[in-house]
Formats: sequence, C-alpha cells, structure tokens
Amino acid sequence: MRQCDKCGYLLPAAWDMCKKCGAPVAAAVPAPAMATTTTTPAGRAAAPPSQYGAPTQTAAIGGGYDPRYAAPARLGFPTPGTPPSDARAWGPAVAPPARPTKSIAPFVIVVAALALGGGWFGLRSFSAPAPLPSEAEAYIDGGGVLYAPFNQGYSVRLPSRPTETTLPIADGIVLQEAAVEDPGNYEVRVGSMDMGMAVPAENIDAALHGGVQGLANERDGTEIKSETRIEYEGRPATDAVLEDAEGYEVRVLAIIDGSRVFVLLTHATVQNDTLFETLRDSLELTA
Repeated sequence: MRQCDKCGYLLPAAWDMCKKCGAPVAAAVPAPAMATTTTTPAGRAAAPPSQYGAPTQTAAIGGGYDPRYAAPARLGFPTPGTPPSDARAWGPAVAPPARPTKSIAPFVIVVAALALGGGWFGLRSFSAPAPLPSEAEAYIDGGGVLYAPFNQGYSVRLPSRPTETTLPIADGIVLQEAAVEDPGNYEVRVGSMDMGMAVPAENIDAALHGGVQGLANERDGTEIKSETRIEYEGRPATDAVLEDAEGYEVRVLAIIDGSRVFVLLTHATVQNDTLFETLRDSLELTA
C-alpha cells in the first residue's frame, strides 16, 4: 500500500490518482530482486551439479502407485526423484524351495484304506450263519439303488441308500465313503478320493499293495489270503481276498485312475463272493 503525498490517504497499488483529494499519484515501482550467492566453505570443493537434475513430481496413480517403479510408494519403495544409486538395496531374488518329487501316493492310499476299514464290525460266529437280509438278497437279484455321487468319478449300484462319510486323509485330500450295512451280517463299502496328482507308474504296485495291507492291519487277526494285480477297464487295480479273525472273508477291489483312487469292499457271513461280484459288476467309472 502507498500514501497520497497530498492528503496521506492509503492508496492501493493499482490507483494512479487519489480518489479522496484527486491528486495524481506516481506509478508503483517494484522492489529490485535480492541477489543470492552460494558460499562454499573453505577447504571444500563445490559439489558438481547432479547428473540426475532436479527432482520432479510424479503424479501417483491407482491410489498411491508410482508409475516409474510400478510399485506402491506407500509400501516403502523408492519415491519420485530419488536417484537409483540412493534407492534401497534389494537382496537377490530367492527361488521358492522345490517341491519334493517323491510321490506320497503309497502313504495316502494306505491311510485311506485304514480310514475305510475303520468302519468294519465283527460278524457273528454261528455254526450255521443266518442268510443275508432280504435287501441284500434282492440286491444280488438285480435290485437296490443307483448311487452316483457328485464329482467323484463313478457310479455304482448298492443294496439301499448308503450312509455317506467324508474322511480327511492328508492335506487337501479326503476320502468320500458310502456304506450300506446290517451289523453282524454284512457290509458293503465304496470309497473314492482325488490325490491332486497322478500316481507315477513306478509307485502303482506299492500303492495298491499298501492299501490292501493297510486294510489287513486295521483289524487284529485279519490276514491277506490272496492279492492279484489286474486291470479294471484298462486301469491298474488289485483284487484281494482277506480273512478276518472269525474266519469270514473280506473282498477288496482297489483301482487307480490317474489321480483318483477307488476302493470297493464287501464283508459278509454268507455269499460274500456273490455280494462282491454284484458290487464290482455294477461299477462304472465316469472320470
């Protein structure tokens, strides 16, 4: 602000005359710019101009992402205008540890067999065992119900509607079991699981035998009477006969289809072979 030389009225810089007394007012002259100097302390050389130039402002995009580094600035990455030589040092990339190449298939199938066999019950020991219940007899004659669990890769005919059980086997692997039973007389069990990876050819025999051995180990006094390596519809399988502590047979069919494993089991006081063959012949693999 200026003052009028005549009346002392305060005048804005844009006025060229005093609007109070009418006296002319000289135009405002801007003050000269102050010169600045840089002093270098004695004995110290002046720093050379930066090869990177003055820092520039880079607009953040995506809610705080620095486009020059393609990384979130808010997470501690180099900020705009920081020379690469001043950026924090990042260690060399470390590759994740390699996954073991040895298949866990034999172990998984053994555990699955133990889980499936965990539902066994002791059969009655009579000098003259009672005949099979009417539903089992009707099943052998072609009756029963069609069982096709969702996304399990198979369908099968069972004597009646089964009890379904999901049994955890290993990390991310479960055994889906369906069982029809008349405690003390007979039982029919079907199990399936997907291991997530195909069983290597060199491990197939060990996996199949391990599963049968696991079933035998599940009940004291149970022994393997025979074990025959076969192919079921072009897939590696084993057909095994076990004998429980009371002298009754257990029939088992285990099949490996890529990453899937299927196990069929029958256990009965009478007609167990016929019961098993009925179950086996009704099996259809859809995977």
